[in-house]
Amino acid sequence: MSSAALALVVLAAVLHASWNFVSKKSAAGSEFVLLYEIFALLIYFPLLFFCGLQ
Repeated sequence: MSSAALALVVLAAVLHASWNFVSKKSAAGSEFVLLYEIFALLIYFPLLFFCGLQ
């Protein structure tokens, strides 16, 4: 495995662990997760058209 691939895997693991920590410690609970999902939709939806996956 190249060092770039290993770095991406480690970064993904750290982001995943931090996301789990923040979402479980958040007082808002499900509202926090809903806001995150809406934010992710706003970011990823334009990529569908940019990549031609209409």
